[in-house]
Amino acid sequence: MAVHLGVSNGAAFYLLKALVDKGLVKAENFSKSNKKIGYLYLVTPAGVKQKLRLTKQFITIKRAEYNQLRCEIEAMETELIEAQLWETR
Repeated sequence: MAVHLGVSNGAAFYLLKALVDKGLVKAENFSKSNKKIGYLYLVTPAGVKQKLRLTKQFITIKRAEYNQLRCEIEAMETELIEAQLWETR
């Protein structure tokens, strides 16, 4: 996970522990093999709710950015058309 996030193992553990402390992720011991013990991290219902809230917020922000860009493009297109009409006179 640390490699995927581009952070140190210590930083990944620190962040994961914070999620567990907030109740957004649950850590369970599991045995991957007879020789190695690890942890299984599960997203809790509260974690799913938080992720949905953040996703909705992200979509709202991106939709507003899209609408603003669309308006700017339409304004530039209008200016371009008016400039072309002016030049043909």
